[in-house]
Amino acid sequence: MPQGRSLPDDSLRSMTRERIADGRLPVIFPHSIQAGYGSGAICRVCELPIEQQHIEYEVSDPRDGRPLSFHLACHAIWQLECRTCGDSRHIAPG
Repeated sequence: MPQGRSLPDDSLRSMTRERIADGRLPVIFPHSIQAGYGSGAICRVCELPIEQQHIEYEVSDPRDGRPLSFHLACHAIWQLECRTCGDSRHIAPG
C-alpha cells in the first residue's frame, strides 16, 4: 500500500521537529483519529497533497479546533516526535 510521501524519514523527522518548535504543529497524543482515503488536503508534515489513493489521518488541533491532516507515515513520525518532545503542556486532555 502506498504511504503517500516520497521524502526520507530523516527529512520528515527534521521537518516535524521544526514545525513543532515554531508552533505549526502541536505536541499532542490524540484520543481520536479519523482515517480514510485522501481528500487532497495538504499534509501538515511533508506539505504534499494527500491523494485519494493514500490514507489520510486527521485529528483536531486542540488550540483552535482546526483539522490537522497527515499521510499515514507522516502521522506516525509526528507522533514519535511528540513522544520525544515530552512537552506535557500541550497534551490534549482525555
